[in-house]
Amino acid sequence: MRRPARILYCTSDFKSGGTQRHLLALLRGLDRRRFTPAVACLSDAGELAPAMRETGVAIRRFAIRDPLWHPRSLATIAHLAAWVRADFDLVHTLIGHANVVGLVAAALARQRRVLASQRSLHPVSGSFRDASPAMVAVGRWLFRHVARRVVVNNPAIADALHREGFPPDRVVTISNGIDLARFGPATDRTVARRALGLDADLSIVGFAGRMIPDKGLGRLLDAAERLVDAHPGLAILAAGDGPERAALEARAADPPLAGRVRFLGLRNDLERFYPLLDVFAFPSTYSEGTPNVVLEAMACAVPVVAHRMVQMEEMVRNGDTGVLVDSTSPEALAAALGSLLADPLRAASIGRAGREHVRRNYALETMLRQTESLYETELAG
Repeated sequence: MRRPARILYCTSDFKSGGTQRHLLALLRGLDRRRFTPAVACLSDAGELAPAMRETGVAIRRFAIRDPLWHPRSLATIAHLAAWVRADFDLVHTLIGHANVVGLVAAALARQRRVLASQRSLHPVSGSFRDASPAMVAVGRWLFRHVARRVVVNNPAIADALHREGFPPDRVVTISNGIDLARFGPATDRTVARRALGLDADLSIVGFAGRMIPDKGLGRLLDAAERLVDAHPGLAILAAGDGPERAALEARAADPPLAGRVRFLGLRNDLERFYPLLDVFAFPSTYSEGTPNVVLEAMACAVPVVAHRMVQMEEMVRNGDTGVLVDSTSPEALAAALGSLLADPLRAASIGRAGREHVRRNYALETMLRQTESLYETELAG
């Protein structure tokens, strides 16, 4: 029997982001009889660090604090290249600066089996938005000349790469995978709410994400102010953290939202959060790829209201598996949320359709098996 293929993932950190959660799912779910994963990270800090370590995979930190061409950075990359050369059959880089560092190391190691990832519609996203133009240019060159294929999680990203000049056979789409055994509808929403001290009769709208302007929690609060009169039982539950949190908390403490908004902080138990909700709001204008929080809410049969973006249309089919809002205005968001809060039967129907859509197209097992099949193809080549 042949030994398992050794796969090295390169990532930026272990924060609670979509890419990091995707990596954790891979580390937990890959068939260890066929694959032995390991992780090279630029930082081993973040909310998911304990869970990453609990998987038992080898994790090594390769911190890059100076410009890429600084001698210390080059020495760090050389150490990573030595690890690649000695121990791995395939390298898969995942995000931002880690794509650059990992691809340079793979090139130095003369590793031919190399995959890169682009998980946002625009390549300059997340922490990579702080990258210099030179770093961004280096990253795109490495995508073209070092990565054998680029893995994306949304057809809209694949289309963008094709327009950028990447041949179709060099772009592989593997959708995110959601654990349907973990994320499911509440058996009794009343009991779930009362367990957290919430009134069973509230009309609860939820938000989960990083608290930055692009993610849109401020726009949700704008919309909520316009809903209070028609929905006196309105409440907002916001999971997550970020630089805007203090300002948003201060704003929510004033009328008409005073007492209606609860900030829950970062949560590792979102499977308990979504089933509390009547509606999940995703007013993001960020260059998302396939946001896990949207799929998780849908898996819990919670109807989703989202800002219309091309990459959202694959998940949220307007009027069927969710509601898409064309405008970023608070009035438009309030109207969409209010229409579902006022019509529980329609909301429940959309919620059921959303869960079925996730079951058919975004199941965790499907993502894992497609990833394993890709690795097998690359290793055989």
